[in-house]
Parts: sequence; C-alpha cells; structure tokens
Amino acid sequence: TMITKEDGMEQALVSGIALDKNQARVTLRNVEDKPGIAAEIFSVLANENINVDMIIQNVGVDGATNLGFTVPQNELELAKNAMQKILSSKTTIESDSAV
Repeated sequence: TMITKEDGMEQALVSGIALDKNQARVTLRNVEDKPGIAAEIFSVLANENINVDMIIQNVGVDGATNLGFTVPQNELELAKNAMQKILSSKTTIESDSAV
C-alpha cells in the first residue's frame, strides 16, 4: 500500500446549491410497471404544457412501481387532473405543495 497526498481529495465536493421554493411534488403510487408508462405519463404532462423538474422512479415490485416528480405550485392541480384521466383506479395520486 502506498500512501500519497492527492490534492483532489482535499477540494470541496459541493460547489453550489440551487433552491426553488415554488415547487410541488406529485407522487403516483401503484403505477402499472410496464415499458413506456413513464413516457406516457410525461407526454400527457408535456401536452398540457406542465413543466416537470425532478423525476424519481422506484424499482417495480409485483407489477407496480411508484413515480414521483415536481412541478411548479401553480400547475399542481392541472398535473393531478391530467394524471387522473390516464391512470388506472389502482393508482393513488398524492401531492405536497410544501416541498
């Protein structure tokens, strides 16, 4: 084992942080885990001109997955309504405007 000094190890790993207080989170629980479902969901949102920022998708279990994303607070109800039109009754839509 060689122990050497590396300048890169002593440099800061985080160089900046951005914060947007105008975001709301939408969580879709028990979404059918099939190829193309995320594309279908985000195509509907795009057609409604809803700006999606962050996206999180969990690994599917028993044919279902959870999918979360953030939208501007003023587009939250529009996003929820768009999701209700296309998702099955098994899917739960949750939201949080205090993100």
